[in-house]
Amino acid sequence: MLELLKSKLEEAAFMLVDDASRKDVHSKLVECLVILEQANTEGEITPNQIALSDSEEINKVARRLKMWAKSERQNQYNAKILNAYLTLAREGRQNITENDLYGATGEESWFWPNFNQMKTIADRNHGKVFDVDGQFVNIWPSVMPSVKAYEEKVFLE
Repeated sequence: MLELLKSKLEEAAFMLVDDASRKDVHSKLVECLVILEQANTEGEITPNQIALSDSEEINKVARRLKMWAKSERQNQYNAKILNAYLTLAREGRQNITENDLYGATGEESWFWPNFNQMKTIADRNHGKVFDVDGQFVNIWPSVMPSVKAYEEKVFLE
């Protein structure tokens, strides 16, 4: 059942990248929630497994941020997106939207697929760095210490 859930979540992620209709994406995500609830009810997944998944993602992001901070990695899309966010925040912006980030990166075609990977937990993502609440983007609180260390390295050295 968990493999089915993973497959459906991957489908939903690709739907987002391909700009599928909101209704179709919503339908796919509801399908995922139903599968997750069934897995939870049948004892296939526990809250500890979910917490472990977050812990693994936090460690992955910490490792990747150390790499992204290197000067030779600053041209990578993920570093450019994070740098755009940090630049806006350092300028005093408190309510940063996805469109603000898109504009700050120069409205490049690579923005959306890469940004979508930076706001989800998945095996093959860049690492979850952002939380999106409605229209506003924030640093995922779980990785804030790693992002602060990245910011010090990139902006203050």
